Amino acid sequence: MNIAMARLMQDAGFDRWKGHDVQARPYDDTEQALGRVVHSILSWEASAHAARQFDTDTLQARLAGRDTAKAEDLMRSAVVDAQQWFDEHFTPGA
Repeated sequence: MNIAMARLMQDAGFDRWKGHDVQARPYDDTEQALGRVVHSILSWEASAHAARQFDTDTLQARLAGRDTAKAEDLMRSAVVDAQQWFDEHFTPGA
């Protein structure tokens, strides 16, 4: 869903800062709380990265042709792309 939202925002020309409503859990220490915030921000950035790479015209053609299996494959590929970007940029405990 975040990839789709990121793409809609990109297509609409939204280029402002995105807020993150992340709160530390009562049992988090300072490092865990900061890690949670970094994780949230990088998760969104990973979604935005995948959205920039995503071919919405192909997705719409697949959906219009009722080729849902191929449409799902496109979305799954976008999720994998986002995860790979995230893994390259997030260092747990850093």
